[in-house]
Amino acid sequence: MFFADPVVAETILAAAGFTDIEFTDVHEPVYYGADSEAALANLLRLQGFRDMFAALDTDTAGRTRARLLATLAEHASDTGVYFDSRAWIVTARR
Repeated sequence: MFFADPVVAETILAAAGFTDIEFTDVHEPVYYGADSEAALANLLRLQGFRDMFAALDTDTAGRTRARLLATLAEHASDTGVYFDSRAWIVTARR
């Protein structure tokens, strides 16, 4: 998580001999599926989600699934389920 903080990232890159270090903030929507059920199915294809659900007892897994489905539904639109994403494009010279 060193690059989660631009000050830390810049310090690391500068110590490695990089100069002209710049960060460009990027916000783009991420498509999860056509609707909340499809989005949930897509999430459950990811290893981390599969592992999380596998570790839960049946009742807890059911409640967790319902809450996750409700959260996905809150982000649904006519064109699908989207969440905001954020990243940096980091450029530097060496």
